Amino acid sequence: MEKDTLIAFDFDGTLYPIDPYDSEQLLMLACSAKKGTLNRKRTKLAVRQDQKGNMDWAAFTASYRLHTKSCNEDLIQSVTKALLGKVHPADFEALRQLSSRSDFAIISCGTENLVEAFLQALGISDLFIGIWGKRLHFSEDRKTSMEIHVKGPQDKARVLDALGKDYARTIAIGDGPTDIPMLQSADLGLIVDWKGKGNSYPFETFSSLDDACRKANLFINGA
Repeated sequence: MEKDTLIAFDFDGTLYPIDPYDSEQLLMLACSAKKGTLNRKRTKLAVRQDQKGNMDWAAFTASYRLHTKSCNEDLIQSVTKALLGKVHPADFEALRQLSSRSDFAIISCGTENLVEAFLQALGISDLFIGIWGKRLHFSEDRKTSMEIHVKGPQDKARVLDALGKDYARTIAIGDGPTDIPMLQSADLGLIVDWKGKGNSYPFETFSSLDDACRKANLFINGA
């Protein structure tokens, strides 16, 4: 193994700022856009409840499964385009530089299809050894199924621990409460707070992904 450090990133709120919807909320809304009025209202209500933090992982996953039954690759690309409008390629310069020293992984409660499309659009998908989250499978009869690889926040720590066995050190970079177990499990946990909300976490906090990556580089260098 050439690299002795693994850096695990969350996706939503970490690789891009949530403003006002995260990738899965956007996909739910996109899937309902051509549905009836009642369906759209129910989807908006579910998204609003998630934004308020009123759904735990299990409740949201059940709602997400229901509201993405008609999802397809075109909708994945549409949401990806919206996400790309929230970032600038320069935001990922330090990440590219850091890739010469570390292996990267995405460990998220989010959707692998969306993460893949986002990384590919930025031209950085080859920097990551893998993506762990939930995967949507599209069939010819236009029915979407879901395969879950990360079963909630605590499971993110399990995935990191399993991957980290092959490395001398692990670093985890996230943005909020659902990342805490993974951050605690890593040798170094960092928070990205794009909007400067000032939430109090027991981890060093940065206003950009770029700054968090620079801190990770210092840690690897022993500074």
